[in-house]
Amino acid sequence: SLTVGGEVILSGGELKLSGGTLDIGGAITHSGGTLNVNEGIVLIPGDYHHSGGNLNINVSEGEVLIPGDYYHSGGNLNINEGAVLVLGD
Repeated sequence: SLTVGGEVILSGGELKLSGGTLDIGGAITHSGGTLNVNEGIVLIPGDYHHSGGNLNINVSEGEVLIPGDYYHSGGNLNINEGAVLVLGD
């Protein structure tokens, strides 16, 4: 498991979760690159701003939990298995 104590900006490369929990302390701005959730939970208590790149959830044990809002203006959301739970807008 990994806890990040603030906002995350993903503008290139790959951020890969293969088990455990990735707990982001704030919002995420995803303008490029790839967030691969192969297994485990990504917890984003702030908003998710997705304007580019790929969000891939590849297995049924993969989840992205967003208590805030999800804004999608570009990029790809690929849910092969697993789930994205958005509690905001």
